Amino acid sequence: MPQLGFGASRIYPDTAAVEGLVCATINYASDFSAGVDGYALVDDGDDVLGAVQGNIDGVGGLDDNLRIRFSYASGTANLTEEVANTSDIDAPTIGCAYRVSFRVFFATGNTVVDRINSVTFGGHTVTVHTTGQTLNSWINCSADVTATSTSNDLVIQVPSNSSVHNEFFYLRTVGIVNI
Repeated sequence: MPQLGFGASRIYPDTAAVEGLVCATINYASDFSAGVDGYALVDDGDDVLGAVQGNIDGVGGLDDNLRIRFSYASGTANLTEEVANTSDIDAPTIGCAYRVSFRVFFATGNTVVDRINSVTFGGHTVTVHTTGQTLNSWINCSADVTATSTSNDLVIQVPSNSSVHNEFFYLRTVGIVNI
């Protein structure tokens, strides 16, 4: 698609939402080689005792991954859990389209955390998987969102329940770009 204008924005004359809309340019790429890169568990009031760790090597033969672990002390849990980056991504423009892409790896012993339910960015939530995915293998994921707000929170949601005890999944190469 042609790019017009200067600086950190693009004009997309073919944008369906609003003709001539000036979209904030987002070229976000995660970097888990030195830490969690702004990702944390979302505190939704349940008794989750999870952890987020960066720079995890040797997962499916790949290094520099983000490991997300969920566990519950009280046996009480929500039907879903979320990990989010709420600080390191530029704000989107309402009405503009963005692609969120990443790779995910679900650990072999998982019985519940076996898919990405949804991705939310710019206030728009998109379903990614509706059924369990292959365990012990890297899976490419993407979600195309049209921003309905200027929220720069990237939220990734997975299934959960009270039987989740130390289930892991890994993320790598999380990116957001204009489409």
